[in-house]
Amino acid sequence: MKKRNLFIGVLLLIFVLILVKINLSKKNSDLTGNEAVIKEINRLLLPLDAKTLTESDFDTLKELVKKDSYASEEVEELILLTKYKEYSHVGHGLGFLYSYIISGKEPICLGHLLSHYYVFMKHGEEKVAEDNFMEAKNKFIEWKEIEEAHNENYRAEINYTSFKELFSKAIDSIDSGNSVTSDDEIDSLAEASCAAL
Repeated sequence: MKKRNLFIGVLLLIFVLILVKINLSKKNSDLTGNEAVIKEINRLLLPLDAKTLTESDFDTLKELVKKDSYASEEVEELILLTKYKEYSHVGHGLGFLYSYIISGKEPICLGHLLSHYYVFMKHGEEKVAEDNFMEAKNKFIEWKEIEEAHNENYRAEINYTSFKELFSKAIDSIDSGNSVTSDDEIDSLAEASCAAL
């Protein structure tokens, strides 16, 4: 009887641990589909297009996403990019944030992260640059696994192999101590396709 209760207890513990792991690994956001956030992102597009966007324009969006760590970090970066008038990168960032709000899944956009590394280094924001680089480096293996599966199915539409080479080259260059690159390479990185989950 004791062995049976112990066995049932162990099974229950394993079941609970599995449930906890599943819930912790979920990438869905509580902001998924949030109309107020979507409306606020759309509102920011007009001053962005006119290149009159200011850091304070993000106050409402910052408040709306404050409980979501991914969205909050993205908004903080958007504010910093706005400070330096890096409007094309702000536009990309708003697009990624919009996608995240719609899907509830964090995108794996190595090009976005690597281009931001160079942009932030250019402006002396070394801590933010390094955070972007480390995230890109840490997600590279996951991106490659997704890329390999997609290359089998979508090779004619998107050549993920060329992106892999672009990302590998940038990561190796940064690891070698190079913190600057050409604007053309930054643009190529920023325009690179994200891994579709």
